[in-house]
Amino acid sequence: MDRLGGLVHRLPRSAVIALVGTLGIAALPPLNGFVSEWLIFQGLFQGFRTGSHLIGILIVLAAAALGLTGGLAIYAFVRGYGIPFLGMPRTRPAAEASERGQPVAGPALLAVSCVALAVGAPLVVLALARAVGTITSVALRPKLLPGNLTIIPAHTDFSAFSPTYLTVFLVAVTVVPVLIYLAGRPRADLVTVPVWDGGMVAFRPRMQYSAMTFAAPTRVTFDALYRPSVSLHRASDDPAGRSGPVHYETEMTPVFQRYLYRPVVQAVEWLADAVRPIQSGDVNLYLLYVFVVILIAYLIGAL
Repeated sequence: MDRLGGLVHRLPRSAVIALVGTLGIAALPPLNGFVSEWLIFQGLFQGFRTGSHLIGILIVLAAAALGLTGGLAIYAFVRGYGIPFLGMPRTRPAAEASERGQPVAGPALLAVSCVALAVGAPLVVLALARAVGTITSVALRPKLLPGNLTIIPAHTDFSAFSPTYLTVFLVAVTVVPVLIYLAGRPRADLVTVPVWDGGMVAFRPRMQYSAMTFAAPTRVTFDALYRPSVSLHRASDDPAGRSGPVHYETEMTPVFQRYLYRPVVQAVEWLADAVRPIQSGDVNLYLLYVFVVILIAYLIGAL
């Protein structure tokens, strides 16, 4: 426990705050992202009660897209948190960096809000139910909150969930490994030895995962969508291996950028070029515009 306490004590405050935000945005329990995503899933599943085949197909597609988004969020924020906070510094300035003097009150407030919105989700739903009741005169509280801390999204025979109880349960479960450690920790003096690292003499910063390493599986999975173009250029093809520097370049042109965004951008640029002569800076031309608008308004009023 002394070593664990020392490790926690050495962690920068920004790492702890960023971890809370990472767990929240990755929709991992019991934080706010998980609760909100669960409510969205429940709302989608209730759409099957409409009996429409078209709506059913759309719900399946929406649920699959939401599940894919959640999985990619977890994958992305493992990289987003692991590289800056858990990796080795690659440069001397990075190794000597310190967060002393940096404000943490704002990020800490956001982290506390992530926890409060999760634990207090029933209170948030209650406030929303009161707001809807004020507008529509429909009492939603008996349907959504049969108990003080349990939420039923839409139908009593489908599912119920208590984020508050889930939080208490997860916190209680974390006590179990601590008790196991306390019960089985050795009584003899601790001996520190080097950790086996696959026969390497020393682990270097260049050996650790990079952003490109994390992104490679995603790029391979979505190869048909992003259409990556890879080019490799060597200074020479010397068979002895003295080929000199190797230049590796990659370029991606997503399908939606080529067939959706690019035509829209080109249409907007064409329209801007067509309208540009109107904005010529001539006062007489502006007066003509005003006269034409007033004349059109007068004609419409006369009709």
